[in-house]
Amino acid sequence: MFVARIGARPVILVGLAADVVSGLLLVFAGPESSLGWIIGAQVFLVLGSTMAIPAATADMAGAAPPELAATGQGAFNA
Repeated sequence: MFVARIGARPVILVGLAADVVSGLLLVFAGPESSLGWIIGAQVFLVLGSTMAIPAATADMAGAAPPELAATGQGAFNA
């Protein structure tokens, strides 16, 4: 839905930025961190990945020449 409105690359960048932020939160979460904090960071990580991966697939499909689009999709999904 977002990819159709604003393009794939901004969605990929936002998703990857969310992955980096949540990864840093998880790296710096020590043994004294609450379970809610860790679960929240994990959920943020999943949301970022959920945005980035389909947008990357859409961007790759749009960038491939029509005669090679199926080959590119197969290589990306393998």
